[in-house]
Amino acid sequence: YDRQRARGKTHTQALLRLARQRISVLFAMLRDGTFYESRTPKNVELAT
Repeated sequence: YDRQRARGKTHTQALLRLARQRISVLFAMLRDGTFYESRTPKNVELAT
C-alpha cells in the first residue's frame, strides 16, 4: 500500500491494486491446488 501511495496513487487505486494482487494469488492457488507459502526477504533481519 505504502509503495503504491509513494508512486502517487490515490487511496482507492492503491487498495484496488492490492486486491487484484491477492485475487491473482488466490486464483493461482486454486488452479494449481497449492497452499500459500509466505516468503521472507533474504535481507530482512527477523526480531527474536
